Amino acid sequence: MLFNIVHGLVSGLDGGTEEQNETDFFSFSPAQTLPQVILVLLASLCFAVQFGLNYGVSNQNTYFLQGMRLFDPGLFAKDWVITQAADPHPFFKYIVYFLFLLTPKGFSFIIANVVANFFGAFIIFRIIAQLSRDNALPIFLAVMAILCGTRTQSVAETYIFSWTFQPSSVGALGFLLSLFFFIRGSYFASGLAIGLGGLFHANYIILSLPLYFAAHIILGKTNLLRRATAQLLIPLITLLPFFPIMWEMATSPHANAAQAMLFNIRLPHNYVPAHFAFDFMPFVGWLLMGFAMGSLFLNRHPGRNVIVALCAPMIAIVGIGTLLTTFIYIPAVAQLMVWRLTPFIDLFMLIIVCICVFSDPLIASYSNKKVLLATTIAFVGAGLISRYYYYYAVLRIPAILFLLLLIWLYRLYIGRRQSLFGLNWRQFIMASAVIILLIGELTSMGDFKARSRLIKGYPPEFAELYQWCQKTPKDALFLIVPNMQDFRLQAKRSVVVDWKSGGLTPTDALEWYHRMVDVCGNAQFADEADAIAGYNAMDSSRFSSIIEKYGADYIIFPNKSIALTHIAQPTAFVNDSFVVLRVDHKH
Repeated sequence: MLFNIVHGLVSGLDGGTEEQNETDFFSFSPAQTLPQVILVLLASLCFAVQFGLNYGVSNQNTYFLQGMRLFDPGLFAKDWVITQAADPHPFFKYIVYFLFLLTPKGFSFIIANVVANFFGAFIIFRIIAQLSRDNALPIFLAVMAILCGTRTQSVAETYIFSWTFQPSSVGALGFLLSLFFFIRGSYFASGLAIGLGGLFHANYIILSLPLYFAAHIILGKTNLLRRATAQLLIPLITLLPFFPIMWEMATSPHANAAQAMLFNIRLPHNYVPAHFAFDFMPFVGWLLMGFAMGSLFLNRHPGRNVIVALCAPMIAIVGIGTLLTTFIYIPAVAQLMVWRLTPFIDLFMLIIVCICVFSDPLIASYSNKKVLLATTIAFVGAGLISRYYYYYAVLRIPAILFLLLLIWLYRLYIGRRQSLFGLNWRQFIMASAVIILLIGELTSMGDFKARSRLIKGYPPEFAELYQWCQKTPKDALFLIVPNMQDFRLQAKRSVVVDWKSGGLTPTDALEWYHRMVDVCGNAQFADEADAIAGYNAMDSSRFSSIIEKYGADYIIFPNKSIALTHIAQPTAFVNDSFVVLRVDHKH
């Protein structure tokens, strides 16, 4: 509602139509019955929940730490990541602080993620309703069925919706909402959405600036300056707090060394296309399907111009960014993470496909050869997507895709006036959509328990270790196995270094590298496995050097580590998996 109120106050800047300005974000079409509205909300909720109920997973182990310290200022007093390194998401800590106030044990973060994913699914429905008012419900159900399998994961481990609540959850939600308002013609509201969301993940602001500038140019010269100003003013203002970090990344004399370390050692899965080339297969498949089917159905579609205005720049940004990190490698381009747009491109291509499946065919003016060519390309695209998900044993995606294509062929060659299985056209569309949704929803819930940290809990040996660590002094500093990424969040104690939480700026990235070299004893370590192996082979000389340099109070080893035979320190804790040594600083 806030966006609609602000939008109403500044509607003169937007350039949207009177009909669009009067359309409330949370409204449904008068043609939609109460059962249909309930179906939309239920599908959105099921989609949100099927990601699992998680806290203390993956990126949360890094992005919650500053907020935890706001909540409890005594924590992490000796941790360099919290006290020295630049915070890449400085505003997110206030959300973390608020959610810890609600439930200190983290349950509020689980609720926040379900709410964020639910709201995101509802935004997708509103985008579809804006593009295809007559068939919005079946299109939405089909889209949700596919997304239950893909979970919007795309190139370079990017996604729209996450297993956990994190900065990208808010950033992606703002970006998705901005796309809706752009389609609606509410440009100030679109800019406000990306600006507010981007406060919590600046990468979305950076990528949105060229995207929306190009989109407005594609829409034409009429009111171009007014439209672009309304769209880009707020994002430019909200980018200002991040300028110091961006300036250091661009001008630091250590930038090249830090980039080489990030790209080749710590985060190649995010920055080097050779490490995720296989992920381009479904991306190309969605492009082929969207282009092929859209070429037959969307030429007369009222939303064609705005779809082109959004999709063409996104595809161009991803294409140019990929080119400049493969054939020509420019590190600064890699750090822009242009692949963050690929899940949104996948989404739009999927929406186009589903619009084509459930909308009236518009092919009277096309030759049989063009229809055959488009059909062939669509099946090739579906084949690429299916090949990718067959490899990962996610068979529901190919099943749903080819079911959609069969419905498309039926509509294409038999026509909408024909009945099938005794159902008229409207009944057939709704029955097909519900069946497709059920396939997607039910099959996605099969491993729900395995995806839910709240349900399955921590392995007992880890839980026992973390509970013991919380009984040590708050200012204790631990030396830990590099892959214990959840130690800070669960044990609530400072560490010398771990693999997960490195720095963003060149200075911080190199500090992480030097600490990792000290800990693993190998300046040529290539990956996390090398770092762990070096750590477990620690001898007394390296141990003494680390203690002298960093002043660690406790050191944790796997209970079968070779290092335990070389280091003589009092044992403070032991269980089936870990041994904790207490450092005797007197000797």
